[in-house]
Amino acid sequence: MKLPDLAAKPGYDVLMSTLISLRKKNKATDESTSDEDTGNFKIAKRAGGYENSFLLNIIRSDLGWISSENRDIVYDAASKYMAEKCGRAAMPEMSRTWAIPTSGNQTEINFTLREPSMTGDNLGLKTWATSFVVAKDLISLGRDYFRHLLDPCGDDTRNLAVPQIIQSCARILELGSGTGLLGMAAAAIWGTSVLSTDIQAIQENLLFNIRENLDKISLRAGASISCQTLDWRFPEQTSPMPQAFELILVADPLYDDIHPLALAHTIDYFLQKNSCARVLIAVPYRDEHTIGLFKELEGQMFSRNFELVVTDSKVCRDKDWAVKAVTKDVMVNSTIWKRRDSTF
Repeated sequence: MKLPDLAAKPGYDVLMSTLISLRKKNKATDESTSDEDTGNFKIAKRAGGYENSFLLNIIRSDLGWISSENRDIVYDAASKYMAEKCGRAAMPEMSRTWAIPTSGNQTEINFTLREPSMTGDNLGLKTWATSFVVAKDLISLGRDYFRHLLDPCGDDTRNLAVPQIIQSCARILELGSGTGLLGMAAAAIWGTSVLSTDIQAIQENLLFNIRENLDKISLRAGASISCQTLDWRFPEQTSPMPQAFELILVADPLYDDIHPLALAHTIDYFLQKNSCARVLIAVPYRDEHTIGLFKELEGQMFSRNFELVVTDSKVCRDKDWAVKAVTKDVMVNSTIWKRRDSTF
């Protein structure tokens, strides 16, 4: 795509048309390019360099030949596109809607989540792909692995072969909730009580998202959700009672070397001590470091007398961590755990 020369003083319509076309082309490249297409990647990378220079020149230029009102629109469009090319960490505040499949009269629930600009290493301010992957599977997970917990009467003979909205009295804890998608979806689809937790820096945005989507959650009989600060390093300093939860949900929790030990300790601290309680941990195998952290987490879980119930893997398209112009297919590994019978 030939980019206009700013020295020729292209008009507002030309600049905006070019920026819109670049974003469309970039999105199409994201959808179609894989890591193995090295030739395409080199072409895309070279083209991306020209685009970056064009965007920087727009931002640096006074655009004196354009009206002040239109100039601000061009600056804003160029800045936002430049941020997108830099990745999720550079994205401005935005709201995104996530459609989660359900059943009954409504085929899906649309959760709208605010995602502020990230500051420091607060990755919980963004909604990452793994929580979306797990949230879309909640009906089948409830039917196939958690129905002994989700049935309000404790009657395991109920027919769950046909997907349905479940109403439950189970107490569920979500660790590392981030923007809250998985916890809200679990409360709404399973009709149960969920406590969503994360560190203090995430709480304001998590509470905002819960309040914004509370009307959709409260339509489900038995559904409720609340949030609370929880630091995995110091779970004993948090008010929920030890061994209070029948089910713990964790999606994409491993970024730091301390996380495997801290997460396993927190799970052990809050999960009920019986053979019925379950833990769902979903980890994307996005790189060798994350895979290594998960292997360490497995060791920590085994050392605390947990055993695997089932392991499942799904491929998801990860735009969040990919090099721009190359969208990665990432394996999301989901494991369900329970305590060994001999531990209580």
